[in-house]
Amino acid sequence: MKSTCRPVLLCVSVLWSFWLSDGGQERKGLREYGTRSSPAWCKEGSHVLNRCEEHCRCKNGKLVNCFRVRKEFTRMDTKERKRYINAYKTVSVDARFKLDYQRLVAAHINAPDKLLHTTPVIFFPWHRWFLVQFENLLRRIDCRVTLPYWDWSRVAHHWWRGSRYKDIWNPGQHGLGGDGNGWDECVEDGPFSKDKWNLLNVSGGGCLMRNFKYVALTGNTHHVRRTLSLPLKDFLQFEETVRSAYHGELHDLIRGTMWSSMTASNAPEMILHHSFLDKLWVKWQEKGQEYIKAYYPDLPSKKMPGTVLLCVSVLWSFWLSDGGQERKGLREYGTRSSPAWCKEGSLVLNRCEEHCRCKNGKLVNCFRVRKEFTRKDTKERKRYINAYKIVSVNARFKLDYQRLVAAHINAPDKLLHTTPVIFFPWHRWFLVQFENLLRRIDCRVTLPYWDWSRVAHHWWRGSRYKDIWNPGQHGLGGDGNGWDECVEDGPFSKDKWNLLNVSGGGCLMRNFKYVALTGNTHHVRRTLSLPLKDFLQFEETVRSAYHGELHDLIRASTTFTVNTTAVYKDCQRISVKEKSLSRTPFNSATTFPRH
Repeated sequence: MKSTCRPVLLCVSVLWSFWLSDGGQERKGLREYGTRSSPAWCKEGSHVLNRCEEHCRCKNGKLVNCFRVRKEFTRMDTKERKRYINAYKTVSVDARFKLDYQRLVAAHINAPDKLLHTTPVIFFPWHRWFLVQFENLLRRIDCRVTLPYWDWSRVAHHWWRGSRYKDIWNPGQHGLGGDGNGWDECVEDGPFSKDKWNLLNVSGGGCLMRNFKYVALTGNTHHVRRTLSLPLKDFLQFEETVRSAYHGELHDLIRGTMWSSMTASNAPEMILHHSFLDKLWVKWQEKGQEYIKAYYPDLPSKKMPGTVLLCVSVLWSFWLSDGGQERKGLREYGTRSSPAWCKEGSLVLNRCEEHCRCKNGKLVNCFRVRKEFTRKDTKERKRYINAYKIVSVNARFKLDYQRLVAAHINAPDKLLHTTPVIFFPWHRWFLVQFENLLRRIDCRVTLPYWDWSRVAHHWWRGSRYKDIWNPGQHGLGGDGNGWDECVEDGPFSKDKWNLLNVSGGGCLMRNFKYVALTGNTHHVRRTLSLPLKDFLQFEETVRSAYHGELHDLIRASTTFTVNTTAVYKDCQRISVKEKSLSRTPFNSATTFPRH
């Protein structure tokens, strides 16, 4: 089974390591010592440059605490500017680097525009990650290269000027060339002219285009200073000014390739523009320790200046694993999983109990099926519970299990559980990662879901054999007992299983509140009947009412089961029928059987 978390590069380690390259942060008292980068030149405590022109401190005859410095493009000397432009052109055309360059360009193209450019919690950290990845790629060409930034606030009233030698739009080989010409708006001078360089096919191909709108920028030096002077409580105003006013305005005034999120990441000026926006965030963060994590208070890492915990493959692959979409006409054929049993076109099970189609004597288009927990047979339920317990205690898997648990713990609660654009896709990613982990124990395992709507008026019941809270080894055990609320029966009882230290350790706790759920079958059907235009109402009902209510009624710890996901997949099934939403194909799929 191929992984479906491949389309993007932004994963957990990135998301709180944003002091990489120091973001262009100024280092006080730094003096350059030419190219004296050898330890032999080290004077104890002095600051020197190493061979990559990183700034280092001499300590015990060694270079330590080295860091990169990003410079303002129009203040760089000609050699530095040409070095940067040469590295940029090389990664974009040389076969050794072009694929990685293309992946970065595509990352920006494929990410939902409303996510990257209208979501406060995402804009700064995602683009900081993007810049660091881009810088690291350029440094594979020449390790002296760092990303320059363009301080357009200093030339806000004539930002389009290219006549002076130092101007960004200078037509020489040390500039980016000027405005586009003719009906096609192609740039015809400089190192990125149409006869010297072209856009990638992934962004439409053809020439780099510009169509300057000769209007002064809002973000002059006075305006930027005023924005940076905003107090800590006004972070959202600061963020919106940078994102909506400064960021969007320059894209709109340069136009051409920069005018669309589908092409902008392929424009060389986009990097310089976003580097300056990132520097503004750095300047904000430099105002004090409390500013570093402004708006991101729940993340404890000292190296994290404010971001979120997300694997970005989630952020534009909302149809991951086919989103649980129904597969029409599926029939189970026992255990006939060998190609020798294949009847052309029939649907059979492989050894991992994935549902496959027979084609030319081979099993193709295999996909997993998730089942409702209380409708699974005893063997299937025990298989799932056994896999869950193994990954949580066995040394070979425990670290990966712990990372997933920590992912949910460390992500800001207001991001995961109050942000409409995040709740569904983040938890879908989480579920797929968890399922993949369990399948390393037994490839027949898929995540079950619990349709609590069918037992809304007695969801706490555990007396029947099929109940989720049954105390047998095929259930999750029942309510907690005593002052400590520990679960004392079932496979997760306090004498058999404990929580990880990362989530506090000790026993699994429950303290049921014996109140009927809002989300009964009638209520769920009504929610699913909402039209496409009311998606936000649908999402809020699932997130705030269904999701939050069950957590509140189980209380204490909550044993993980698939619940709101099953509702979301039904909404998507309706959307597909209406042909109102596009979907992204993947090599593997997960589906939920209809009952």
